[in-house]
Amino acid sequence: QLLELLIERRPDDVGPALQLEQLTAQSGDWLRRMKVGRTILERDLDADRRNERLRVMADIAAQRLSDVDQSLALLQEIEPRNGVEAAGTTERMIEVALSGGRQEMVADLLNTVVEEADDDYAAIEALSRRAQARAGAGDLDGALEDLDQALSRGGDALRIAAMRTELADQAGRHDVVIGALESWATDLPVGEPRAAVLYRLASSLAQAGRSEEGIPHLTAAMETGNEALRQRAFEALYPLLAAQGEQTALAELLANHALELEDRL
Repeated sequence: QLLELLIERRPDDVGPALQLEQLTAQSGDWLRRMKVGRTILERDLDADRRNERLRVMADIAAQRLSDVDQSLALLQEIEPRNGVEAAGTTERMIEVALSGGRQEMVADLLNTVVEEADDDYAAIEALSRRAQARAGAGDLDGALEDLDQALSRGGDALRIAAMRTELADQAGRHDVVIGALESWATDLPVGEPRAAVLYRLASSLAQAGRSEEGIPHLTAAMETGNEALRQRAFEALYPLLAAQGEQTALAELLANHALELEDRL
């Protein structure tokens, strides 16, 4: 109380304010800490550390008070002195916005990161991050455009195909999922990873009411997948072949599966 009285009576004296700021932080009295911090800012008592104080107060708002709006407002008050500080502030705002589920704000903030990317690698990473934010905000088309840009700038085709698949799946867009999985499978060499993608492609086709189109993918998955995947592919493929009356293919499938079961014994 004495320090608060001194702050009131000596508006130009930074000493009491700094002492109270430190004491309230040590005691975990975060509301009073924020109040005295705001007083220091408004009176411009510690101008050299203005940006640092705003960052600390933003962290307190986000982490101690769970107040995302206040944290973002404080970060917006920062006046960066150079590009590094500007980039750091933007990244911190992105973190806070993400913690509060503000996907649209994250996407907007990442516009700056994309525009200021120094090279293709940085641009690819920024575009990938913005794609996730846009998808989270319900803008799948914008997310896919970002992934297309990332690919055109040299992004890893397999990674981008995987991202395209996951974002479309989260949005419930089976048509996009199917196209992404087809592209993904094309880029993969024959082996277990490709078999897993083909099995997922067949499952997506089934969800879209196109089960029969998945037969060749399930067949390929059985040929190169691991044991667990081959079993799942068999369980999906058998009724499809039976429904189509594909007796020859069905007999061959059963024979191969029986041999595999025998080998396990």
